[in-house]
Amino acid sequence: MLFDTGAMKTVIPLGLLTDKSLNKNDRNNFKSKIRNDIPKETFRSVSGYAIEGYLCKAENVIISGRLFKEFYYYLIVDELCKSALIGDDFISCCCFGHLVNGDMEISDFDEKEYARKHENYALTSKEILAALS
Repeated sequence: MLFDTGAMKTVIPLGLLTDKSLNKNDRNNFKSKIRNDIPKETFRSVSGYAIEGYLCKAENVIISGRLFKEFYYYLIVDELCKSALIGDDFISCCCFGHLVNGDMEISDFDEKEYARKHENYALTSKEILAALS
């Protein structure tokens, strides 16, 4: 995952969560299987292409050697790239430093502020796996 100070939200493409190659029908089938009350956000690529993302929550994620009990991100279903970006919704809750090799080390994290920024009815990892099956 890359820290992207220019991105407002953290985004992960669906293709990173599965080994399976996803064609357009697979992606549409996935969208039809998930709950309708999932918060959505529309993002714009540099070229102006609109990309829709669904708010999701992962549990027990390790980033920069630190365990996060809850990690929120927007799942990008129609984007096939293999890059995940950690956006300002996460970065703004961190105190961090840069290491010599370019990595970032998180020294402190405001969990309450982070949770406040996100919804409680995000799509869970179990729901994502069920929709992919």
